[in-house]
Amino acid sequence: MYVVPVAVGLAGLWLLLRTFERTPRPSGEQIAGFIAFFLIALITLGWIQPDLGGSIGTGLLGWIIGGVGEIGAGVVLIVGWIIAIVLLFDVSPSDIAAAIGRFFTRFKRAPQPTGTIAPGKPIDIVINAGGRPATNGNGARSAPNRSTSSAPAVELPPDEAPLPAGKSPRVTARARPEAPPPGMLGDTSMTKPLAHAPAPQEAAITDRVEGEPPTGPLYPRVIGTAIAWELPKIDQVFDSGEESAVAEEELRKKAKIIESTLRELGVEGKVVEVNRGPTITQFGVEPGWIVKTKEVKERDDEGNIVYDEFGAARVRREEVSRTKVKVSRITALADDLALALAAKSIRIEAPVPGRNIVGIEVPNSEVSMVSVRDVIESEQFGKIKSSLRIALGQNVSGQAVAADLGNMPHLLIAGTTGSGKSVCVNAIITCLMAHNTPDDLKFLMVDPKRVELTTYNGIPHLLTPVIVDLEKVTGVLNWISREMDDRYRRFARSGSRNIDDYNRKIAENNAKEGAVKEPKLPYIIVVIDELADLMMLAPDETEKTLCRLAQMARATGIHLIIATQRPSVDVVTGL
Repeated sequence: MYVVPVAVGLAGLWLLLRTFERTPRPSGEQIAGFIAFFLIALITLGWIQPDLGGSIGTGLLGWIIGGVGEIGAGVVLIVGWIIAIVLLFDVSPSDIAAAIGRFFTRFKRAPQPTGTIAPGKPIDIVINAGGRPATNGNGARSAPNRSTSSAPAVELPPDEAPLPAGKSPRVTARARPEAPPPGMLGDTSMTKPLAHAPAPQEAAITDRVEGEPPTGPLYPRVIGTAIAWELPKIDQVFDSGEESAVAEEELRKKAKIIESTLRELGVEGKVVEVNRGPTITQFGVEPGWIVKTKEVKERDDEGNIVYDEFGAARVRREEVSRTKVKVSRITALADDLALALAAKSIRIEAPVPGRNIVGIEVPNSEVSMVSVRDVIESEQFGKIKSSLRIALGQNVSGQAVAADLGNMPHLLIAGTTGSGKSVCVNAIITCLMAHNTPDDLKFLMVDPKRVELTTYNGIPHLLTPVIVDLEKVTGVLNWISREMDDRYRRFARSGSRNIDDYNRKIAENNAKEGAVKEPKLPYIIVVIDELADLMMLAPDETEKTLCRLAQMARATGIHLIIATQRPSVDVVTGL
């Protein structure tokens, strides 16, 4: 008797769970809500008809009525339904009340017009048509009322003749724009105009040539799709930096001070090279030798001691051993060197990686500006053959530092306030924009501070306007995770290993005659300016999504650039 409904229920549960990529794991509150939902349903059915509730429903109903009466049982059922729905579906009582209110508002009758309309009589109707004045049935312009008196008057084009009396104008449907507004890939719900965007100017009404895309305020100009995108020239976009103003004579003077200070403190060393950087200068010191000697009396050929004219034995010093100066002895003299050089602080890199010298880094008296153009035009940047190459700056030796974001594949930028995190993020963004078209790369930016990344609003590389509300970040990260899963499904269908392989196959397929043209997948760079704020607002959701993206998103072309002030374990937790 009970086998058929149980089998049907299990089959339905299997059909539901097979649609999920991962089997959902219900929480303890959802399990309790399901049990409460089942018992309340049985009690309610037993209230309606005793046979429907079964022995469990009728038994619990009789126990409740015996305790609080029929009216109290009704109140208990209502409260039980609310508790069961709250626990099972993870909603609040206010959400339930709002849903009930929306349900009943559908049955409200619309307000009837107060006046009556005589048949055949023209009516003056104010139509918001981009500044075009409304006309009455006779073709004459209607008198402006108080609400529209400030609207500018625009002459009707000559091809729109006035309508005869008694005839209503023919309404034609406006054609949809050929290009959708720029927004989230496949998600038009996130396409919203900028809050600070200026109001569109009233464009003149002109005849559009057949075949040309529509233009005007309602038809945004989408760059990177139908219009060919030309990458800018570096020398026309970026300015060159400034050369360091440190004189060579000053560098030689500092090198002599370092050698003499080390010698006075009992450490032999020689400055063999000087690397001048934008903010500091590195002096390469080669450690000397510690020579141990002893006094030996001179003897003649017969072995007798030789005396001088005063009757004293002649002595000479003979080398006993020779050992290299320990690096630890040089590093221990950092404070003494800073005092001798009158520097605020120095840093000793012992040893310099790949070299047999110790680097003593002394701050420059004047800091020179490092521009993005200098790094882009450097040899190190040109050696990287990747569309995701980024310019990071210059090292202590003044050599350009560049990297490939695709090989990283993610980037964490940490530093205190004023250390240059935002400058680094802006340099990376502008470098990627200068070498990638909007078809090749998209940005998704999160700026809780509302002042660092909002200047990029309006660029065609953005998937959506810069997100400044932390409440929306969780949904955006979930969208990125779903986009990653969708890309992996595409790779599986096409037999591709990564985004480059997939785009190559798409290009080969589109080149064939009669093939269905498919768009290529762009890289997606997720830029988060401050991770600590997100971890304080929603730590569980943010941590799970970011860890999943960091582990799996590389092959799909999705990369993370995260900046934070303190990369501690409570901010960058890991799994």
